[in-house]
Amino acid sequence: PASASTTGPTPGDGTVPWSSFMALWPTAPTPVETGCSAAQNTYTYTQTGSGTSYTLTFCLGASTGGISAGPRTATNAGIQ
Repeated sequence: PASASTTGPTPGDGTVPWSSFMALWPTAPTPVETGCSAAQNTYTYTQTGSGTSYTLTFCLGASTGGISAGPRTATNAGIQ
């Protein structure tokens, strides 16, 4: 299972910090899941479109909910 941290990314562009929305920042499970590299074993959130959109990257070690294993990107349009 994933754990959580009280520290997370701090936006360098003056946008609202993650801690305004989440009490704890999720951290990826260790050891790294099968099918994911160490570099992919993170959760990365990026605000896009002048704050109207986002990307969230992550890696699944196994298929779940109809989404295949491996590196994935979630956006406001869905999960790829």
